[in-house]
Parts: sequence; structure tokens; C-alpha cells
Amino acid sequence: MSLLTIYILVLCTLLSTLFLLCLFNRGREALKIRLMGGWFANHDKILAFIQTLPGRTDGSQLLEELHELLLKALCINSYKIVLLDETAHYLKVFRSHPQKPTGSLSEFNRGSHIYHYFRKTERPFLSKTSGRFHSDSPLELSKARQQMEDYEAECCFAFRFQKTCFGFILLGPKMNGAPYTLVDLQLIERLVRKLSNTINQIRLMNQLLQIQEEELLGRMSRGMAHDLNNLLTPINTYLQLAAENGATPFLNEELLAMAMNNLQTMHAYIQESLFFSQNQKPDFKNCELAPLIESSVRLMCVKLEAKRINVRTKIPTELRIDLDEVLIQRLFTNLISNAADASYEGAEILITAIPFDPENDKDNWLRIQGDRLWNRNS
Repeated sequence: MSLLTIYILVLCTLLSTLFLLCLFNRGREALKIRLMGGWFANHDKILAFIQTLPGRTDGSQLLEELHELLLKALCINSYKIVLLDETAHYLKVFRSHPQKPTGSLSEFNRGSHIYHYFRKTERPFLSKTSGRFHSDSPLELSKARQQMEDYEAECCFAFRFQKTCFGFILLGPKMNGAPYTLVDLQLIERLVRKLSNTINQIRLMNQLLQIQEEELLGRMSRGMAHDLNNLLTPINTYLQLAAENGATPFLNEELLAMAMNNLQTMHAYIQESLFFSQNQKPDFKNCELAPLIESSVRLMCVKLEAKRINVRTKIPTELRIDLDEVLIQRLFTNLISNAADASYEGAEILITAIPFDPENDKDNWLRIQGDRLWNRNS
């Protein structure tokens, strides 16, 4: 053998060694997938999908696109996406194919063997046959694999944020019956790792929205409780006086009429509480504004008299606008109540209606203005 031949053999050996080191280096997964992409024709679609994941905020659309990817690119026959429901604190099947999977879905909870396996071992995936990563927790591994078989899954990948497992995806057999290759598992592992970050961001955003909704509902309930308490005061006063002195012309003419009016307003408030839950629309009617404001002032008479606050209205009697009577009266009642709370004893409040025309707007606008005029004690 000539010296040149030996040099060529040595050079080929070195190049082959460098090629294998590059191929199986964990930091060069993309290159490895490219070089072996002939084993799986749609790997490029998966890589393209991974590139779109950062910044995604629509969870429904994300799961829909993932569904298409799993069925068409990975050619998977079935799958189940199981995520931890932060509200109820249990594992829930968020998406599955077919939509009526076999087995009892109630087993997916915090006592799930698969969940415990991922939580204890911190492993990226679990295969029904592969021995990779399975050197520890043999009992938990056996139980997790048994649960996979119950759901006809070939492999399972964990959704993680940092070291916390918040769900997993169960993948069934391929449509053509072919086994999952090492390249398949590594590519799906990369997909799920990137997907975990996106899903976790969406989960955090949904939690924030839920907190904001709860805060809004809390403010609404406090406001309604405040209004109902104001409405109940004249009714309670009438009942107490009637129980002590019996029905008198004064009670029947003054307090009884106010009590009946307040009961009707309370009934309207209760109907209004269904406004958001039933997606109702405002009931607009063309009404006179002055009687509504005067009615709101009468509803606040107890609070106003306690601080000796006088409320005068300067609203044209012929002024009519399109409005929802219940919503507008509640608005005025709250404004008058807040004005009374912020006013000193003996103050006077003037409520006026002023025409207001925003620039470049053809609609007719009206500004309701309240002014504190003077202190009767000064």
C-alpha cells in the first residue's frame, strides 16, 4: 500500500469522525435533522412552525395549527394534549384527536402516573419502547408506561416551564404503522420544548385577564350593593314607622310612594345584573331627562338630609334624549352619592345640562355637570 493511499485513508477517517461528532452533537440538532431529513419528508414544516411560535397569543388558533401539523406533517393517528387547569388545579384534556378518545379521561389528574413520572424525573419525553432516560424510577416508569398503553399512546412529551411540568402530549401510532425514529423523537422534543414556552405565556396572560375580570366583577358588585342599600333605606324607614304608628296619610303619600318606586328600581337593577351574563343590549328609549335626575335625587334624600346637603337641578323640562332609563338612573344615583360623600355639611350642589358639540362630530352631545356652590353654615 502506497504512502498516498495511507494518507487518504487517514484523512477520510478524520473527516468521518468530525462528521459523526457534528451529527450527534446535541447543540446541532437542526443540522442533524437536515442531514437525515429524507427519513421524514415533512420535517421542514415542523421547523417552520417552530419559528412562528415566539409571540403567539391566540391559544385556540395555536392548537388548531398544531392539530394540522400533527396529522399532516407527523402523520399521527391520534393525540391528546393534557394541561394543568390553574383555576381548578387538575389536569384537563384541552385537545384530542379523535374528539371522543377511548379510555376514562378522569384519570388525567394530579395523581396521573405520567404526570408523576415527568415531575419526579424531569425527563423530556417517555417512549413505550425506548430505553433512553429510563435508568431511574423503574416503578413509576412501569406505571406511566401502563397508562400510556391504556390510551394507545406510543410516546409522551412533557410541557415544562423551567423545571415545572404543567402538562404533556400523548402521541398515538403513525397512520402508516411505522415506528418513531430517533430523529422523530428529537424533532418532536424540540417542538414541544418551544411550544411549552408559548403555551406558558398564553397561560400567564389568561391568568392576568382572569384576575382583571374578577377585579371588575368585584367593583361592579360593590357598586350594586351600594345602590341597593340606598334604595332599601326609605323602604326600611317606611316599614319601621308603619309598625310603630300604623299607616298614616303622610306615610302613604310620601314614604309609601317612594318605597314602591324604590322596589321597582331594585327590580330593574336585578334585571340589569343579567346584562353582561346574557350579552343584552341597552334598552334605548326617548325620555325626558329632568324627571330621571329628580328621581335620582329623591333616592339619595336620606344621605343628603343627614349632611343637610341641598341639590338643585337646572334641566330644561322639554329636554328629551335617547337613553336606557335604568343605566342612566344608576349613573346619576352614583354621581350624587359620591358628590355627597365628597361635600361638607350644608353644601349645595347644582346639576345642569349643557349642550356639548365635539369637533368634527355630527351627533348632538349633552354634558351633565355638577357644581358645589356654597356652604350654608358660612
